Amino acid sequence: MDGKKTIAKETVFYVIVPIVCVIITIIGSYIVQDRREESLVRSLVGRFDQIEENMDLEQALDLAFEEKQHLSKKIDAMIDADVYSPGLVIDGLKTENSIGKGIVDLEGNIYFSSDICARIWGEKPIYDKSDNTIYYSKDNKTLAETKMDLISEAVIYDGKYLTIYKPSDGKTFSMGSDTFNKGFTIGSDNYSLFGEGNGYALFDLKGKYSKLNISVARVNRSDLGIEDATLKVYLNGEYDKEYVLSGQKPPTDISIDLNYADNLKLEVCGSKIVYGFAEGTLEK
Repeated sequence: MDGKKTIAKETVFYVIVPIVCVIITIIGSYIVQDRREESLVRSLVGRFDQIEENMDLEQALDLAFEEKQHLSKKIDAMIDADVYSPGLVIDGLKTENSIGKGIVDLEGNIYFSSDICARIWGEKPIYDKSDNTIYYSKDNKTLAETKMDLISEAVIYDGKYLTIYKPSDGKTFSMGSDTFNKGFTIGSDNYSLFGEGNGYALFDLKGKYSKLNISVARVNRSDLGIEDATLKVYLNGEYDKEYVLSGQKPPTDISIDLNYADNLKLEVCGSKIVYGFAEGTLEK
């Protein structure tokens, strides 16, 4: 009798218990699956107009697919673009009869493929999706932003006889045969009775830059005449170097080593003059 009880117990343990465990596992997996599907449906609510929280996953995915197809067709209808395969003439010489589908005419705007740019310039521009930026360099080695526009960086904070020009202001100044709407001018008045001496510009660099590249010349002003000047450079409050500026020359490019100084002072020395600074860039 005891043997029969033992066999019955073993039967329950080895047969019934595993079956119950399997059933519990199946039920659990369905519960987990349902929760996952509910979570996915909730994540789609708000991203698609027709999807609601009480929908099952299959219905929600069908609606999302339909809405995406409708949007794609709508975008295609909005974009009216023509694609061309033109020939290529460089410096008067026809180098190729057809360069493939490399030109897109989108509402009057012409877009060139990067392959065409490579044929013309020798290297192709590279588009980085991660920061939505196009990079180009002649050797394709400088594929990072290492130069900053001087005026956009807003490092000039004060000065004397100083005028800053921004495109948004609508003001311009002329040097040589060129006119600029971005840059700055520094004057100097050691001539007039109430003149305040040399003018200067002060820069807060915060030790971020290695070099300043800029184009310099006398501003075209008939009331001041033609006069040479001296540009003195001070780094961290100490005299560093100076440049002789000719009043008769058109804009001349100069490069100033900043050596990651915290601050910079540019001083223009002369009797009664105004010199302009344009196309300035700061290098990291």
